[in-house]
Amino acid sequence: GMYLSHMAVVEPSRRQGLGMRLLLAAEAEASLQGAEGIYLHVERDNTAAIRLYKSAGFHVKSGSARYETFTRALKLATRDPLLMYKAL
Repeated sequence: GMYLSHMAVVEPSRRQGLGMRLLLAAEAEASLQGAEGIYLHVERDNTAAIRLYKSAGFHVKSGSARYETFTRALKLATRDPLLMYKAL
């Protein structure tokens, strides 16, 4: 799978569908590259982003060995973000 490391929409442009369009473009590119799925981390208190990702078909992968590996490798363990995944 591929890992989506950063995605953001500037405050005045939020709630206009731009985040979903960016996400769909990332999914399309991942598919073209042959990825079977996309992983991403999101802060637990970022409810708007979590809602966006869930509406796009992502689900939480926390508690798995893969989650531990990703968070350790990315040095995110002190922040305790959620790992989310979507099969393509």
